[in-house]
Amino acid sequence: MINFELDMDTSGMMEAEIDVAVGNIMDAVAEAARDEWIRQAQESSLITAKEEYINGIGEVEAPSATQRTITLEGWLPNAIEEGAGSFDMKPGLLKGKEHVAVPMLYGKPGQTNLPALPPKTFAKATKLKMGERLSTKLGKSKFEGLQKTVVGKGVGPVQDTFIKFRTVSINSSPDSWIHPGLSPLSLHDKVVAYIEANMDNIVASVE
Repeated sequence: MINFELDMDTSGMMEAEIDVAVGNIMDAVAEAARDEWIRQAQESSLITAKEEYINGIGEVEAPSATQRTITLEGWLPNAIEEGAGSFDMKPGLLKGKEHVAVPMLYGKPGQTNLPALPPKTFAKATKLKMGERLSTKLGKSKFEGLQKTVVGKGVGPVQDTFIKFRTVSINSSPDSWIHPGLSPLSLHDKVVAYIEANMDNIVASVE
């Protein structure tokens, strides 16, 4: 959540004039903050969760005449923003179902925002045509059935990306879907810093 409060010189102004002026300024500041928050998210290292994170950025709300609030909604957006310790992904993936096919994305060697393929596997995978599956002949590799794909709908395509579907079920081993945890994205602090640096320009733009 991001909160903004306003202090201003209102000497010589009628109460109605003050209410209008304060409201206009607060609206402008809050909308600028929300726009910046979305921009920061679009340019972040997020890939598969980017759309869900952006959708979690709520609309501007006005609890009072001198306060505006923007709330980040949803468990995953908040876990991304604030960070999260290790957790079991099975309940969230299954959502009451007995089994679900989960897409697993991989990137090229050295890529940091996706699990990276081993160099030899990547060399084979790059030769795949769209829809063609990687075969390791005996099916012993975890990359058996890997396919080339393009992700990043709405935020620009990400090249050299590959996908494999893995099944999670109620009978999966208890430790088979443990997420190691998430480092905090911390866009909140960047948005606040942006507003503080641009406050004078934002206020000056209000008619």
